[in-house]
Amino acid sequence: MSRRGPIRRAPLNWGPRVTCACNRCQMTVKRGQLYCRDHWFALPAGLRTALQRTHRAGHWASYQDYFRQAQDHLDAGRGQIAGRQGFVVIDEYFDAGRMIGRAI
Repeated sequence: MSRRGPIRRAPLNWGPRVTCACNRCQMTVKRGQLYCRDHWFALPAGLRTALQRTHRAGHWASYQDYFRQAQDHLDAGRGQIAGRQGFVVIDEYFDAGRMIGRAI
């Protein structure tokens, strides 16, 4: 405890909203997470492991390479999300009452 009282820390959800790194996804994720659960598990296990290891080790050049591979994998539609026909695409004329899932 400091002389001014207890130290107060900002809550984790303080600040701007953080979204999934997939280009087509606007799902909110916790700070420190790269992708939402669906897109994370749509990546191959080896690529997920490589992303985690290079990030923890601080090998930023390798991490950027793996991140580009992950983005390319998801953009190409190779990472199919279980239980969905394709990614959920939100148009500029999106109606909040309904979401349209379109296969890519």
